[in-house]
Amino acid sequence: MNSLFKEIFERLDNIEKVINPIVHSEVPLILEKQGKQSDLVKISVASRLIGYSTEYVYHLVRKRTIPFVRQGRHLRFDVNELEQWLEQQYVKGISDEKEER
Repeated sequence: MNSLFKEIFERLDNIEKVINPIVHSEVPLILEKQGKQSDLVKISVASRLIGYSTEYVYHLVRKRTIPFVRQGRHLRFDVNELEQWLEQQYVKGISDEKEER
């Protein structure tokens, strides 16, 4: 019985070793393609790009505070628009305001 669990865990480890490079390389690949017209990405990639959980991104979509495209019942996000939106979210701190005066 223990050997069965050991074999299952070894297989899971092997699967993770194969999947991890693919999952973690998805965001840089999208950033490389920015020179092209517009890149629409899924919510999982968009959430990693902007640093929020997918649940919070869904919340922002419901409130219509984040730019998105609806393709049928799927949500897609333009990488360039997400970057612009993130820049608009920047709030100056007190020390930034004092330096401007």
